[in-house]
Amino acid sequence: MSKPAIYRRWPTKQDLIIAAAESRIGVLSVPDLGDFRAELRFVLTARLEAYRLPGSDRLLAGLAGASADAGAVRSQYAEYTSWTAPSPPPPPPSTGR
Repeated sequence: MSKPAIYRRWPTKQDLIIAAAESRIGVLSVPDLGDFRAELRFVLTARLEAYRLPGSDRLLAGLAGASADAGAVRSQYAEYTSWTAPSPPPPPPSTGR
């Protein structure tokens, strides 16, 4: 693949590294297990397995380094690294009593 082809798909180094991290490590997805400790254990176990893959150390170092250099694209890193808790269920309907 040529440099022009790479830059057409990923205009900046930061875009390329974020795409590589998403592809290699994946997006954080936490199932509702009904128990905070079980959910935390799930997240930590899944991330530890991903971080143990060969080359992940260099990828994470590149992600951190590119984030520091990003300047105007810092919001992309915030979006990639943030996690929003699922919304709580709605309250039960009022019985009118």
